[in-house]
Amino acid sequence: MGSCFMEKEFEKLLSLLPECRCSIAALCRGAEYFSVSAGDVERAALELPQNHDLRYKGVRMLLSAYIEEFAALFETHASAQCEVTVPAPICSVLALQNAARGRIEFFSSAFFSQVMLRGILLNAEPLNVASCSKRRCGLNRMRETLLTTPPFEQQSYQLQFSALCDECAKTGESCPKSVSTYTLSLPHGSNKMLPELTRKFYSELCRELEITVSKEDMRYAFEMYGRLLKAGKRICRLNSRPDREPLWGNSLALAQSSMLMAARNPERFASALELLAAELEDAPAFKDRRRIYCYFIPFLQPRIERRFRENKVRLCGNAAFINIGSSAGFDIAWATAAWAESLIGRASPEKQSTAIAEEMANGGFDTYLTGMFSFDRCLGASVPMQRKILTEKYGIKTIVLNADFWCENEMFGNLQERIDQICMC
Repeated sequence: MGSCFMEKEFEKLLSLLPECRCSIAALCRGAEYFSVSAGDVERAALELPQNHDLRYKGVRMLLSAYIEEFAALFETHASAQCEVTVPAPICSVLALQNAARGRIEFFSSAFFSQVMLRGILLNAEPLNVASCSKRRCGLNRMRETLLTTPPFEQQSYQLQFSALCDECAKTGESCPKSVSTYTLSLPHGSNKMLPELTRKFYSELCRELEITVSKEDMRYAFEMYGRLLKAGKRICRLNSRPDREPLWGNSLALAQSSMLMAARNPERFASALELLAAELEDAPAFKDRRRIYCYFIPFLQPRIERRFRENKVRLCGNAAFINIGSSAGFDIAWATAAWAESLIGRASPEKQSTAIAEEMANGGFDTYLTGMFSFDRCLGASVPMQRKILTEKYGIKTIVLNADFWCENEMFGNLQERIDQICMC
């Protein structure tokens, strides 16, 4: 009887997303794995139209793509499975995916599980209550959980790109011995050794996985990655127009987050972003004039952005996705090195501040909201200096909202009062 109720509630949820093509049975297995009740799904369906801009088909397609990737975790697969950490050099992973010819699937199951569990089903329960006394990244905790207690079948491989978070590589050490883990630790700062380091890594990886990346594989990867980048940049440009209504912040963050992870079906994401960009061309006139530019809109706690919107303040932009320099490259190794050097989180506070100030000036923003990763030793350490530079050099007002949506012991606080205070200033 419980299963029947769960199926009906998921049917209600998916009725809001007619573009979604996934198995209800797989979603029910996923809900059971994470101890999500039918009532939880019912509440999530009621809140989805309040948290995401469902008037756009592109947004509905994007949500559908995330849900489909989550559902695929709870289905059988003939191919070997490779978990990919987030963020990842998507262009290089796409090349590996194409070169594997279906023998190995590369995907970021932890990321999709977080999006589904936290951002869509609105579940704030920690994966491990004992871990709440420690400041641990919930994304790494999710990956550890899925690999240690596989939901359907054991993944065969794990591909770790330690570009921003030192905890990323540490997490792999606790995984079962049956999971072959490959880690690329990328040193910070401008490093001429990066191409050599990445070339050696991929040479060993491809040899052990018995994969040969051809020019055709790279051509496919550059084309698909180019589509994602082009659509993402177009969405950001259109969303920054002060005279047009911006996309709801949760949906914008979900769109830009497509650049972080590896998907089984990247075509679904590229098509969704391209359609959304086309739809935003005709966005209606904007009446609520207050807009705040963010480091990263906390879309895994969608009620936060919604509270700002209810106060007639729109959260726009995600500085976390600004590229410092090029992110192209020539082959799989160069593409990864260029990607690492382009990440804003790896740049100095001065470079970060300059890039953020330029982006804000282009969109006519005067207020910057940060604090989403204050506890993080890499991403949080530069925030005080970044705020100082933005204020003193560029005259930008900065606001801190401690709403880290990865850390599990940050999911219980009530931020409504703080948000209301920010909106009144």
